[in-house]
Parts: sequence; C-alpha cells; structure tokens
Amino acid sequence: RAALKAVKALGLEIAGVDLMTGENGPLILEVNSSPGFEGIEAATGLNVARMILRHVQLSARRSAGRRKLTSGRKRKKSPIARST
Repeated sequence: RAALKAVKALGLEIAGVDLMTGENGPLILEVNSSPGFEGIEAATGLNVARMILRHVQLSARRSAGRRKLTSGRKRKKSPIARST
C-alpha cells in the first residue's frame, strides 16, 4: 500500500519502489520512474517488461476509444465565444 501511495502521489503509472521494513511499518527508500527489472524478474520468474508493455497497449486502446466516443459529439458554442 505504501508503494502504491507513493507512485500515485508522484503521478506515475509505472515505477519501481525500494522499501525497507521499519519499526512502524514499511519505509520508502526510493521511487524510480524508470526501474530495472532484473532483480524482480529473477525473484518472481515473471516477465515484467512484457507485463508493462501490455499495460501500455491497453491504456492506449482505452484512450483511443474515448477519443472516438467524444470526437463525434457536437460541442455547444460558448456564449462568451460569440462573434459580434
């Protein structure tokens, strides 16, 4: 939870967070916006780079879908922007 809070506070979608256990819970040592994957991949056996690529692809598709939905709508003219 602490790592997710730190990443969210920095406005990142993907990050590496170095944690240490403290007397009162986890301590955040560092948040990396461009993390390395070697250690986590070796420890978990997961292909983290592939997982991140999938996340980026899905985010791009969702974003493109939202643009398509809103691009067909007619916008109301602002009463401030009326020509005289």
